[in-house]
Amino acid sequence: MWRLALRDLQWRRRRFVISIVSTSLVFTVALILAGVAGSFGTEAQRAIQSFGADAWVVHSGTPGPFSSGLPIPESEVGQLVHVPGVVATGGLIYGLQSIGSESHPTNVNLFGVSPGRLGDPSPTQGRRPTQLDEAVTDDSLPYAVGGHFLLGGRPFAVVGRVHDSTLLAGTPNVFVTLRAAQQLIFQGQPEVTAILAKGVPRQSVSGYRVLSLGDVHADMTRALAKAQQVVTFIELFLWLIAASIIGSVIYISALEKNRDFAVLKATGSSNRQLMSSLALQAVVISLGAAAVAGVFASLMVPTFPLVVTIPPWSMMALPVLAVGMGLLASVAGLRRVNAVQPATAFGGP
Repeated sequence: MWRLALRDLQWRRRRFVISIVSTSLVFTVALILAGVAGSFGTEAQRAIQSFGADAWVVHSGTPGPFSSGLPIPESEVGQLVHVPGVVATGGLIYGLQSIGSESHPTNVNLFGVSPGRLGDPSPTQGRRPTQLDEAVTDDSLPYAVGGHFLLGGRPFAVVGRVHDSTLLAGTPNVFVTLRAAQQLIFQGQPEVTAILAKGVPRQSVSGYRVLSLGDVHADMTRALAKAQQVVTFIELFLWLIAASIIGSVIYISALEKNRDFAVLKATGSSNRQLMSSLALQAVVISLGAAAVAGVFASLMVPTFPLVVTIPPWSMMALPVLAVGMGLLASVAGLRRVNAVQPATAFGGP
């Protein structure tokens, strides 16, 4: 029966090629959406690692430094280093800002860090900011080292650039000195929004909450929770579309071969053999579409405006899921085979 299935695929090759290409486009979008959803966590993890801290300290009662900007006196940064388990500290200020002109603003994540202390970025080009009018930017922004931009109505010179430093679905990060951020956000008051700690405090800090890196990651990605749910919903919808394409092709194939199935049954072929031939066609379409989708997705990922990270398990699971969906979608066609009566072979045209 496998030879019958392959011969049928050859005879109707144009239809099956169109089916494979159509299904592969749906699979491609599903893969890219999985990569988009995965990139939310990936960029947050990358940002956390770049700060080099083992724990973050914020005001008690606040979920985290990215959900609440409740200020902390800068003097607490130096006091925290005396807590058992802590070997180094650094103040941090975070805020959403826009840079560029009023007519063409660009949203950025602004970070204020202490030069030479914990949290100070390591640029891939140039050097760290040390002056009030200096900044390090993500290389997705159109500012080379030596360029200038406006932030809060003040000019800043780009002295360094970092690679893949983004948050909130591709929003680029900009780093300035702690003093510059205080002037922009706290009108010059000596305050910070979080304290970075190298080493984990072994005792509680009165009035403050110690966040693990997992807590910080959850706080970074909380704003994108609804977006992730939407992406997941669309992924499921795309799988249903792919199953519908495969199912319709197999069902139409079964309808067209009613007489052929009747003849085969009359000559001794079993329902199981005929149903296996249709199932094999569904598997071929599914695997072909999965292979083409893997190529399409790899070509399209670099063209997206944010870093899309397709999880390796998605690529490996796609053929398995595709085959499962293909077999499930072919049920209507398989039932049609079961309903064909051998006597039909001896009827009129």
